[in-house]
Amino acid sequence: MTNKARYTMLTKGLLTMSLCFLTVQTAYSQTAPLVADSGFAAPALANCKTDLRYLNQVGGWQAAWPTQWERLAENIDANSAEITRWEDTPKALVLAQSTLRNGITNEETAPRVVVLRISQQLHDLTAALTRRDPKYFADGQTDSAAR
Repeated sequence: MTNKARYTMLTKGLLTMSLCFLTVQTAYSQTAPLVADSGFAAPALANCKTDLRYLNQVGGWQAAWPTQWERLAENIDANSAEITRWEDTPKALVLAQSTLRNGITNEETAPRVVVLRISQQLHDLTAALTRRDPKYFADGQTDSAAR
């Protein structure tokens, strides 16, 4: 087998696994309680002695939630039951902050590069929500007067 064939097979396999994961993650996210953690990586990192248990720059809450919000905003009427799940957002974030504070106290912090990337993701998400990015809001009001 040539290197090109191996690469093609590996790429197809990774794409297939990614699609399977996204399908499972979508189904799981709609039924599981709202938690602000490292997403799909949390179970695998349960015994990790750093904050990576709670921070994930690829599948953590700050990366996963906006996609879920976009789907909700696309058809707000059909998703009214799902919207009630998001009422727990403040509670989930407060719990995550408390957990991360304990990590600092116990010197179990994540690598700086991960923290910086997540910090940038949070900054970008906050900016999008502040300017009422239409992909997250169903009412179509995107100007500052609507805030």
